[in-house]
Amino acid sequence: MKQGITMAIYSAILLSVFGACSKMNDLHQKYFDTGEKIYLGQPDSAKVLSGNNRIKIRYWLSDPRAKKMVVYWNIRRDSLSLDLPPVVRGQARDILIEDLPEKQYEFELVTMNEQLANRSISLKVSGQSYGTNFESGLLGRQIKYATYEPGNTVSLEWYGPSENGYVTEVTYTDQQDKKVTIRTPMHESSTILPAYKEQLTFRTLFLPNPTAIDTFYSTTANYTRIDRAVSKATFVRWNPPGIPYGDAGVNFSIEKMWDNTTTSFFVQTGSALPHSFTFDTGKVSKLNRVRQWQRLTENVVYRIQNLQRFEIWGTASSNVTADFSGWTRLGVFESRKPSGLAVGSETAEDLAFAARGEDFIIDPSAPPVRYIRYVVYNTWDSKPAVAVSEVNFFEID
Repeated sequence: MKQGITMAIYSAILLSVFGACSKMNDLHQKYFDTGEKIYLGQPDSAKVLSGNNRIKIRYWLSDPRAKKMVVYWNIRRDSLSLDLPPVVRGQARDILIEDLPEKQYEFELVTMNEQLANRSISLKVSGQSYGTNFESGLLGRQIKYATYEPGNTVSLEWYGPSENGYVTEVTYTDQQDKKVTIRTPMHESSTILPAYKEQLTFRTLFLPNPTAIDTFYSTTANYTRIDRAVSKATFVRWNPPGIPYGDAGVNFSIEKMWDNTTTSFFVQTGSALPHSFTFDTGKVSKLNRVRQWQRLTENVVYRIQNLQRFEIWGTASSNVTADFSGWTRLGVFESRKPSGLAVGSETAEDLAFAARGEDFIIDPSAPPVRYIRYVVYNTWDSKPAVAVSEVNFFEID
């Protein structure tokens, strides 16, 4: 009896084992029936190059069996199918996808054989398309000033470079009534326009990133504030009631400010800052800027006497006093030291910058003036003695 029971148990165990094996075999049989799954090689690498409502995908592929590719985006709601050229290992290929609204995208690249089978594992890359939203926010590089030079030449001086800008384009009409276009890279601070006649416009060209395939443009702007030097032949000493001269003697008189040399200089003494000095330019002018030179004596530049923070005021009438009611403020200015070093230390760049003269832009809304008043609030050493080597004023028509 016991032997019969034992045999029944062994039989049940064997049936259970064989039954489990049968189910496991059924689970894998479909893979045995279809044979080994073959995957083509995915692209070795890829990158996205941004464009104007489009994107270029640059990829590298080394599997020669790949004959077709599908590119998916928008969570595979959109796709592009293409035939692949013969694979050359190490050679980049490009795919251009047009009509992509401005936003960030993720792309999937899948290769396959001629029969659209043996699909590769997808390679994912992401990138941005740009458009009108990006372009409308671009701030082009600005002209600091433009001035007439001898020989029908105009020179432009630029403010600092624009972020992501790579060149500024200037267009004008020359003396032969031909349109001329000149491009200035961002690392250059000035532009010369030969044979200039009229109609100066400018815009800045941008790349949203260094590998972008399309250029974007700032709004084209007109520029008419081209200035010319005011003759200093008519400049004379002049001071209204309440603003006496306090110069340090005939060798340092105010006339040294317009004697066309930077080797001499005006020095005004005083007991405290702020204080003023004045002069007459001899005619009413719509001023655009002043170029001013420090006293360039060794160990004086950016150290003592030279103006650090000041204002310039003007009036068309000589009927004024020390009271500011009859004056118009032309600008609030601060001298710039390129290195930013503390007083007592200068670089070669600092000294060269001072030697060229420093330009200060007059408020464009200021009226024409004849009489000039400097109000000095601070010198580089914060002491009341003030020095100016030379000034050039520039006017616009």
